[in-house]
Amino acid sequence: MVAEVEQIDDKERSLLIEAKREAARSFDQTMITLSAGALGLSLTFVQQLATKPAQWRALLSLAWVCFGVALVAILVSFILFTYAIDARIRCDKRKERQWDKGARQANWTSLIAFTLGVVTLLLFSVKNFLR
Repeated sequence: MVAEVEQIDDKERSLLIEAKREAARSFDQTMITLSAGALGLSLTFVQQLATKPAQWRALLSLAWVCFGVALVAILVSFILFTYAIDARIRCDKRKERQWDKGARQANWTSLIAFTLGVVTLLLFSVKNFLR
């Protein structure tokens, strides 16, 4: 059985491209907001814990590093994406693929770092606030 390949017209292709751009833009904005917010929230935890010694402080430090990495990675993805666009304008497919791949890797790095930051912050919180 031969699989049918559905063709899309130019209008639908344009709509899909715009939807992809909007999704990428939303992802980037969400990652920046969440990472910066989590960093600020964790700083509040430290102030609340000032009256008693915190346990597992290394987890809090790791969470801060993760949130910082998430923010830097998303900013790097912005730069790499603009390089990919520049390469596309110059019709340099090889460079375009290279920069696009880097931007995708930076996005994944941001997502993974953010997730690790949340996990370590939750572990730190559970250890210190539920005792």
